[in-house]
Amino acid sequence: FQPQESGQTASQQAYQTPGQAMSAAPPGRGPNPMPQLDERGVAQGMHARPTLVDAVGAPAPVAAGAEARSANVRVVAPRTAPVVLGPGTAPSQDQLYQEATPATRGFTHVDGLSGTLAAPHVGNRMSSSLYIGNAPSPDDIQQGGIGDCYLQAMLMSIAQRDPGKIRSMMSPDGRGGATVTFWTRDTSSTSSAGSSPAPQSRQVSVHVSGTIQYRQDGVATGQRFDNGQGGFQLLGAQLRAADHPRQSSWWTAVRAPNLEVHRDDEYDTAMWAALLEKAFALFTAQNGQYGGSQGEPTSEPNPYGAINGGWSHQLAFIFYGPQADLAGPNTGQQQQQSTTWAPGSNVLADNPQVVDQLLMLQGRGERATDRDQDAPILTATSMVYLLLPRLEAAITAAQADADWQNVSASERVQIALVQAAIGNYNTLGDDASRTAVGTACSNAIAPSTATTLLASGRSRPVLEMVDLLLDLKNIGTDASPGQRNIYGDHVYSVVGASFATTIGTSVPLQAVLPAMRPLLFPMVDTAVSQVTMRNPHHGNTPDRTGSGQTSDGPTGYPQAGGGGAQQATGLFRMSLQDFFVNFTSVESGVFPRS
Repeated sequence: FQPQESGQTASQQAYQTPGQAMSAAPPGRGPNPMPQLDERGVAQGMHARPTLVDAVGAPAPVAAGAEARSANVRVVAPRTAPVVLGPGTAPSQDQLYQEATPATRGFTHVDGLSGTLAAPHVGNRMSSSLYIGNAPSPDDIQQGGIGDCYLQAMLMSIAQRDPGKIRSMMSPDGRGGATVTFWTRDTSSTSSAGSSPAPQSRQVSVHVSGTIQYRQDGVATGQRFDNGQGGFQLLGAQLRAADHPRQSSWWTAVRAPNLEVHRDDEYDTAMWAALLEKAFALFTAQNGQYGGSQGEPTSEPNPYGAINGGWSHQLAFIFYGPQADLAGPNTGQQQQQSTTWAPGSNVLADNPQVVDQLLMLQGRGERATDRDQDAPILTATSMVYLLLPRLEAAITAAQADADWQNVSASERVQIALVQAAIGNYNTLGDDASRTAVGTACSNAIAPSTATTLLASGRSRPVLEMVDLLLDLKNIGTDASPGQRNIYGDHVYSVVGASFATTIGTSVPLQAVLPAMRPLLFPMVDTAVSQVTMRNPHHGNTPDRTGSGQTSDGPTGYPQAGGGGAQQATGLFRMSLQDFFVNFTSVESGVFPRS
């Protein structure tokens, strides 16, 4: 089973047109994957070269100043020979232009300044770097309209623990594009006796141009959607602009009757994530979604459709090769462990192998340090088909709890309708009855009517039911900002984990052998212990009420404009107890740092 998100419908995923795996590109720029298609087979996207205003966090427009002044001036720093300075540093007047009184040969009379040293005309542009600050960061990841959360969560975890891996596999071409190297399993050769030898791993390189996929009007071909900040909406992985320019170029020009003062700011922009996603789609078309390591098809006419939905533990092979090959030596111990949960269960005793995975992050910060010798790469997944029976059990437990008497009669009716919808789905198992469960959950947990369910002081059984209602209220869609807990059929990056006592003291489970760890489980308070997560949406963190703000910051998508405003990051924390309620598996591998 593969997590499927709302990037495409089933009909889109099945759409195939032989010979159209790649669309034409200008000579020398390399091919582009065929754009995503809607249910009619019409292209949703188009490839174009990005500009800074297309990026998340692009700088907001700045108004230029003006000054009326009669003067004779001579340009010292024209546009072709600007004064280049570091951010936040302004040149002196004499570095940009000179004044003379009275008029002197070579000087031009002006009546004023258009743009001043204090408030120049500001132009912004992207640098040629793939990274912000010369290094990839998990902050750069923001999943777009492709359902490749498993890829984006994997990239988040790699950027956190092994950023050198990204740099080692991407080589910029100096023209805005890059060559990206992935691992694949080669099963095409045969031995001298004619039999097939054991599969061999090898690396392949994919070159991509600097064009990326934009959201296109399916009716008006070539028409892109405005992003509200003067640019256009990207369809896939988003770009992120640096908070501050890397350098500024100052220049002046005389345009009668004024002298103009200009400052062009150059910003690093994290192009790497968008280019890697594009390269991955092209790689998939020829080598399979997991580099052939899972025996998957290695010819795909619709590459963007092929990467819509997948598993991060299987994907690890294309980054780490034999170390993550589930059918090979797998020295990185790449694995997936399902979680077990039931109302009132002992989550640690029931999930010792998952505990072993999470322990790899205990005591580590949120980013890699020079002291780290290895890179534990972890993700966690929440599958709808596994959350449904959990909700069914949670409702029964909540109804048997004393706190159920504090839930209003009308809300109890809505919960009964959820039970009926789940029962109907258990019988029919079709898409319509599955969607009906989501609708019933949405009705039961609406902030305007579920006032007693969402009130503070609810018991643990009721809270667990509430969380699962929120998980399932928007079955089948990622496009649901506002109230919710976590996303079903979605993969998250696991950033950190702590196992602590009731008073917050760390319990050193990793200091003992795995077989002995259960002896220390009684010391762990699962309500105090925490798991730190990142949503690859770069926003939409758990928010029961839809307030748009949690203790970890904004819950919505990052906004344009930057300017030091608090930006959503997708980073959040939940108790270890809540983690086992809401996540159905953990995927992990431990690799040497690149």
